[in-house]
Amino acid sequence: MKKIFIPVIILVLVILAGWFLLRDKEIPLVETIVDGLPFGSGENQRPTTNDLQPKTEEGDGGSNQLGGETAKLMRISDTPVAGFVVLKNAVRYVDRATGHIYDFNLATRERVKIVNQTLPKIYEAHFKPDGNTVLLRYLKNDSDTVENLSLTLTPPPTATSSLYKITSTLLRGYTGPVAINSPFTDWAFSDGKKVVAYTKPSSDAPGYAYSMSASGGLSKILGPLNGLVALINADGSRILYSHVEDGETKLFSRSLANNSSSEVLPATLAEKCVWSAKNAELVFCGVPAYAPKTGELDNWYKGAIHFSDNLWSFDTDTEVAQFLAEPKVDISTDLDVYQPKLSPNEDYLVFINKNDLSLWALKLQ
Repeated sequence: MKKIFIPVIILVLVILAGWFLLRDKEIPLVETIVDGLPFGSGENQRPTTNDLQPKTEEGDGGSNQLGGETAKLMRISDTPVAGFVVLKNAVRYVDRATGHIYDFNLATRERVKIVNQTLPKIYEAHFKPDGNTVLLRYLKNDSDTVENLSLTLTPPPTATSSLYKITSTLLRGYTGPVAINSPFTDWAFSDGKKVVAYTKPSSDAPGYAYSMSASGGLSKILGPLNGLVALINADGSRILYSHVEDGETKLFSRSLANNSSSEVLPATLAEKCVWSAKNAELVFCGVPAYAPKTGELDNWYKGAIHFSDNLWSFDTDTEVAQFLAEPKVDISTDLDVYQPKLSPNEDYLVFINKNDLSLWALKLQ
């Protein structure tokens, strides 16, 4: 047997050596080997590095790790962002560490820096819908005092420069210490054609939601419900709300016309969702692998815990749920959906990953 076995090995080595010398040098060796194995061709296509990575300028914090994206799920910035707005063709965002502002083209995956004035340690950035004005909030001199700076962005006069002209205004008013979340003193707002105000959520305290009239009057629509978060749709006809019940987070859709509610499954925090502006019944959400339990809501707001979300859409009229993506499986990354927004054409869902404040997008169409 040994005499037969040794010549076979020699023959195999000779074939492999010749194959190695004659292979296409433009194709990486690993790909060549894989293509020569069973199941290495046909529909089992592997994306190239260029397919996976956004085109970034040097040093802007772009992704350098293979496997961080798919054709549908892309990482816009892997450095922490302070806030963003989704424009027609791009996502505009503020880098948290430097205050630099970037435009990321969702179609071409090209990133361009449009403001390079350094404003360190921006912890919140709120854009107007057109992206040409942004409110920056930061801690003054590393204290607990908040300062608010408004920037007006003017596009460059010529195509030779990508940098915008900025006009800054320091906003006066209350700049005291940042308040700790309290269900009785802090309020959050959700607005479409109607405005809904609700107490900041806590698992340990009852929350209330009110509709706000044009004159400023309040009318209670929900509560008391522990851990209440409310999100009204664009035309003001429905409200999505979550609260803690029997130790678990529950999610419901409520028609404001007839005050009827239906449970939405799988459950998530309403804050992880965004309503479609084109379809009043459709909502897109990040959904944790399991329903958050009592106490986890408060810890999530404090940043003490994080979730690994899947991405879903829900038709609250037909009560049909559609699974969109599973990042933990698709890209081996835990994504904790925070501040989700839809592009104007609703072909992308853009959100912050609360795990590390990186910015991501999911292609919907």
